[in-house]
Amino acid sequence: MANKMKCAKCQSEDLIITTEEELETRMCPDCGYNTMSELKVDSEFKVMFEVRQPKIVIDNKFYDEDLEQYWYPVTLSDMERGAVIPEQDGKDSLKWGYIPIVPIPIMERIQYPIEGKTDEYHETKFGVEDAVYFDTFSEAYEKFMG
Repeated sequence: MANKMKCAKCQSEDLIITTEEELETRMCPDCGYNTMSELKVDSEFKVMFEVRQPKIVIDNKFYDEDLEQYWYPVTLSDMERGAVIPEQDGKDSLKWGYIPIVPIPIMERIQYPIEGKTDEYHETKFGVEDAVYFDTFSEAYEKFMG
């Protein structure tokens, strides 16, 4: 079930809240920050979450005193749509990169074997060299969603 409320970071009214089992997730499609109900100070869930995050995500988190939990910049990744990633743009601001999925030329596919399969190779990859950067998350997200 999804409903909308205000974002704690940018005050957008487009905040999307979803709940699966007992985990509530909030994501803002405007500023690009998200949180989960288990991202509380000193929680084991938060520690495990941060271990898997890039430095830029950890460096740009903020604490929401009302919810008593942390918010982090979103990273999105999908092998059909591409990826959206935050990039530092000055000390206190982010820009957002959209990385498209691009075809791998036939002669290069041998460099991209499919793990666990013999003589099978990926046909596409993230086109990091084709990344496009935007000033706002919403622009990168729109590109990602197609």
